[in-house]
Formats: sequence, structure tokens, C-alpha cells
Amino acid sequence: MNLGDFNTIKEVSFSSESKVLSFFKYKNPLVKETIGQIKYKRNGRLTKIFAEIVYSELLEEISDLSLFENFNNPILVPVPMSNIEKRERGYNQVELLVDEIVKISGGSLSSDFNLLRKIKNTKRQTELKREERLENIKGVFEIGLGVEGKNIILIDDVMTTEATINEAREILEHGGAKVFVVVMAN
Repeated sequence: MNLGDFNTIKEVSFSSESKVLSFFKYKNPLVKETIGQIKYKRNGRLTKIFAEIVYSELLEEISDLSLFENFNNPILVPVPMSNIEKRERGYNQVELLVDEIVKISGGSLSSDFNLLRKIKNTKRQTELKREERLENIKGVFEIGLGVEGKNIILIDDVMTTEATINEAREILEHGGAKVFVVVMAN
């Protein structure tokens, strides 16, 4: 699989209401398999391909956000895992994706993995029904120092019910940040 393969199945969508930019439909078997490879097998080659896709699309969005919403100097923030989850897996795949995006940007974008922390270990969202997902994720995030006044691009791999994204966005916005969301698939 290469960048061209993914560009042929890319379905970029932007919801202006929820300010979420998505690149693929998760129901696509290739997308599902690829995200699984990144998430559970730490496939660096596929992470780089996805980072290239995100970066190329994100440039245009950042330009528009800067022009129309005074969203300047954004900071990429991955949706975090709890310390227990990260220790068990050995890495956070979204952090790896963010690192690759920053590398590709040549330093024009920056990241901060300390602006948002997951302070509670939870059941995996994929194992739960919609109502359970909404309840499972409540109160699991806390913000770090320096969130106020920041323009944050919150990044995650998959969004289904928006429970995780909404919880993370809410606490960041409550802390005084402007938040724009990017997900690989929905």
C-alpha cells in the first residue's frame, strides 16, 4: 500500500458545525485494516503515509482557520491514553502520527503532549454501546498548564460516537483554548 492507494479512497469531510475534519470512512475494509496496523502493530510506514495525507489536507484548513477565525500558530495535541493503557501497548499511535506530521511540516507545526492528559483508565470504547461510551469517557481528561489562549488541533485516529472527541474538546475549551478536530476516519 502506498500514498496513491489511499488517495483513491480518501473521502475528506468537514463538519463546520462540530469543526471536525475527517479523511476516510472507517467502514472501508482497507481503512479499518490500516488503522489496526498502526494502532496495534505500530506500522511506521503506514503511519507516515497517513501523516502525509493529514498534513497536505491540514495546510489548507489551517490557512482558512487563520484567515477567518484568527486561529494562528496551532498546536497539534493527540487524544491521550491513560498511563496504564500506554504502558500496556507501549506507545500511543496518535502521538506517533502527530510526531510524523510535525516532521513533515519541517517545524512549521508544533505539538504538545502535555496539554491534555487522560487521568483514568477506561474500558475500550470499541467494546461498548453508544450510551455506555458516553458514560465511560466522562471526566477522564484533565488539561495541563498553559492551555488558555492556545489554538489546538486535537487529533485522533477514529471517531464513531464523538464521545471521546467531545469530552476532550469540552475540557480544552473550558480551559480557554480554541479547538479544531482532525480524525483519520469516522
